[in-house]
Amino acid sequence: MDECQCMTAACATYRGPGTTLTAQQRIQETCRDHIKYAYKVKIGSAVAEGDFMTYTATVVQVLKQGDTAYDSVRSGVEVYLVKKATCSSVDLPENAHFLVQGSRGAEVLSKNNNARYRFPLDSDAVLEPVCSSTACLDPAITEYEEELQIVGC
Repeated sequence: MDECQCMTAACATYRGPGTTLTAQQRIQETCRDHIKYAYKVKIGSAVAEGDFMTYTATVVQVLKQGDTAYDSVRSGVEVYLVKKATCSSVDLPENAHFLVQGSRGAEVLSKNNNARYRFPLDSDAVLEPVCSSTACLDPAITEYEEELQIVGC
C-alpha cells in the first residue's frame, strides 16, 4: 500500500473489563468539545497493513456525532479502526462490542467508490469493551447510552 498512514505515536486509551466509571463520568468525557464522535461498534475482521492493524467494525449505535464530516456514519455502517501494531494493550477480538470515541477520522473511498471512514486509535481515542448480551450489560453503560440518545450532550 503506497498511501501515507499518518498517526500520532501514542496508543488509544483502553479501558479493560471492570472499569468503574459512572454514567455521568462517561457522559462528561464524551461531551468534551474535542470529542467529535462516539459509537458503539461490533468488531469484524482485522488486517495487518505495514505498521498498522486495520479493523473493520459495524456501527451498532451512534452516541455522539459532533462533526458534520461524519454525518454518513449511522447504525449499520462499516467503519475502519486503525491502530499501530505496537499497541498490544489494545485488543479487539472479532465479534466483540466496544464503545469508541475520538477527535478525528477521515473519509476514504473503498474499492467500489463507496465512502468509508477510518478512525485512528491513537492518543485522542478511547476504547472500552462492552457486553453485547442484555444479560451482562453494565448498568452504568446502559444509563450512559440511554442518556446520550435521549438528552445528548
